[in-house]
Amino acid sequence: MIVVIAAIATNFIASEETPATEQVLAIQLMPNWSGPVTFGVATRLQGKIVHLRHITMREFIMIGTGAVRHPANHNGQNIFSENGVQQCTTLYDSLDHKHFSDCRVVENLWRLRYKKLPNESEGKETGLARHNSAPDEAQLGLLKPFGITRLNDFIYDDQVFRLLKASADPQWLQSYR
Repeated sequence: MIVVIAAIATNFIASEETPATEQVLAIQLMPNWSGPVTFGVATRLQGKIVHLRHITMREFIMIGTGAVRHPANHNGQNIFSENGVQQCTTLYDSLDHKHFSDCRVVENLWRLRYKKLPNESEGKETGLARHNSAPDEAQLGLLKPFGITRLNDFIYDDQVFRLLKASADPQWLQSYR
């Protein structure tokens, strides 16, 4: 009798579906160990973020362009271009066995947060933020539709691509200035 109950319980537990997780790309306009903007891969379970792993900007671009296999880009397509962000490509140099990326829109995300690139003494490139290390209230208001209400907010998945697409749009950038 105990064996039968255990067998039934095992079949019942095995037959219940385990909720599926999904991995998506994430961005935070805060500095971290790898640069002035934080990039990540978030694990989502039933619509909620349950884990976040920080990655480098290069890894972010490689995953997004499909240059490397990753659960955040399971079909290996250029999810930047699929989401209307045309400026991101990765090329593979078969002689040097290296990937090279051209993704200015991701590389320039720091400009939304800073007036001048941190740790750059000459200030060759200027940012768009009205304060030295943060956007002003009006600029934060323009970031709000993308899910950024505070600078330490992470944005995920389609919010990421909407922000990237907007930050490549000259009209949106003009209004952000």
